[in-house]
Amino acid sequence: ATSFSRFWTRTNWWEILGLLPQAKQNIVDLIAVSVTINLLSLAVPLAIMQVYDRIIPNASIYTFWWLVGGCIVAIAMESTLRWARMVISGRMIAQFDHLLGCEAVRKILACRLEDFDRSSIGEHLDRLSSVTTLSGFYVGQILLALLDLPFAILYLITIAYLGDWLVILPLVLAIGHLLIVLHARKQYEGFHKGQIETNDRRYDFVIQVLRSLSLVKAQTFEEQMLRRYERLQAVTAQHNIEAGFWGKLPAETGVVASQLAIFGMIAFGSGSVVEGALTVGGLSACMMLAGRSLQPMQGVAQFWFRYSEAELARSRLEKINQLTPARLEGLPLFPADIRGSIELRKVSFRYAPDLPPLLTDVDLRIAPGKHIGIVARSSSGTSTLLYLMMGLCRPESGTILVGDYNLMEWDTSDMRGRVEYLPPNGILLRGTILENIAMFDPERHDSALEAAALVGLNEPVAMLPLGYETPVDNQASTILPAGIIQRICLARALATFPRILLFDKTTAPLDQEGEAIFLWLLKKLKRRCTVVMVTAQPHFLREMDSVYEIKEGRLVESPLAEGPFGINRPQ
Repeated sequence: ATSFSRFWTRTNWWEILGLLPQAKQNIVDLIAVSVTINLLSLAVPLAIMQVYDRIIPNASIYTFWWLVGGCIVAIAMESTLRWARMVISGRMIAQFDHLLGCEAVRKILACRLEDFDRSSIGEHLDRLSSVTTLSGFYVGQILLALLDLPFAILYLITIAYLGDWLVILPLVLAIGHLLIVLHARKQYEGFHKGQIETNDRRYDFVIQVLRSLSLVKAQTFEEQMLRRYERLQAVTAQHNIEAGFWGKLPAETGVVASQLAIFGMIAFGSGSVVEGALTVGGLSACMMLAGRSLQPMQGVAQFWFRYSEAELARSRLEKINQLTPARLEGLPLFPADIRGSIELRKVSFRYAPDLPPLLTDVDLRIAPGKHIGIVARSSSGTSTLLYLMMGLCRPESGTILVGDYNLMEWDTSDMRGRVEYLPPNGILLRGTILENIAMFDPERHDSALEAAALVGLNEPVAMLPLGYETPVDNQASTILPAGIIQRICLARALATFPRILLFDKTTAPLDQEGEAIFLWLLKKLKRRCTVVMVTAQPHFLREMDSVYEIKEGRLVESPLAEGPFGINRPQ
């Protein structure tokens, strides 16, 4: 996918095709196959003309069977070549879809967190779905339509040679179809944009409901959620009807145009046959060629119609390319061996220029091995502060030093083994428990098992039929308690022997046994690993060397007093 990164700088479809593996050879093959297919398409009309004009009047049965045999061979060859063209085109579409899809996901995974959070999950999914639209357009529809178009001229020349002025009929029908396509395209563009917007809202709602389905059921909100979804679905359905009508209109009118071409040839060509200017065989050939000549022209018209849809898909996908990369070009990789110190100097941060600052002039100095607590309050910016410490977000102003290294001067896209972050709710990936702890690295299995033993996982995991080989995924809460899942994630972090641990309300899902193990672990990590812990639980804050809280965007030392957030440190 890395080689496909040049897609973003290409604007012409032929340049984009050139990015595919073996593109030149595939295009040459498609040209050769298309030329042969279209030449073979002349066999049946010309054979029918010979049957009516020569074989039947002369009763040439022997010649007739030779002609039938030739037509069967031509039809078989044409069918085989069409299958081959379909395979080549399908392979190119699959390559395009795979490479561009991987490149788009790479862009998302490599972007800065604050950029990603500015759009909803539904919007990101909609942008990724644009890959399929572009693959069918750039590699499928446009290429085959342009390859067949020159032969429409050949068919029209043949009609003019056989039927003289009858060639005007398919030309008039092609122009009429093009005018309908132009009108339908203008209508479709407006309705399609509305279709995209309503689909985004619907997807966002579905994602939110599925994420909190247990809460919806617990609060018996099913009926309210269903009613709201029905309203969103009704709006979406209306846009789908309108966009669907104008979207299908060109194809339907194309079918009507083909039928009119055949009927028109009979209606107007019969007079020429009666007058002796055209033979019955010639009229039959013109009827077939008229339908065939319209197909490539209708394909080009359909391509022009879908061009606006491809432009919209390209513009949506371009928003992924505009995500600011977390890894800045030219910066060296963050050092592997660091001291565990953290220092923030006048750090300010906001998620967007039009939003108020979340953090303002934050100063903090943490010596290696020290444990710092930050009182967790809703919407106070504690999670953002941890993101800044590990380089996931970049400050609007100020300096952040980790291990005496300025994060702005280093590539912080991979801080694994130096700084580890644990979220409020642990997430497991599809795989076994051991693979999740070792992050699918077989070389880390030994350290993963040691970390698992350290957080007390051996006993609960041993009760599972497959032990550490038990398969899990992001729905593991159906077979594992939340506290065990959190301990698995804690073991995952410890398996890399980090110098700094960032706990973001990590202890909230832990049960009593898990909390006891966590307290023991904190004492064991004293002076060995720097810990920054965001929590509202006083018994954990008591174990910290210093405690802070965020008030009005500023980090201040928390008073050691009784109260909902006081720690009442024992004397």
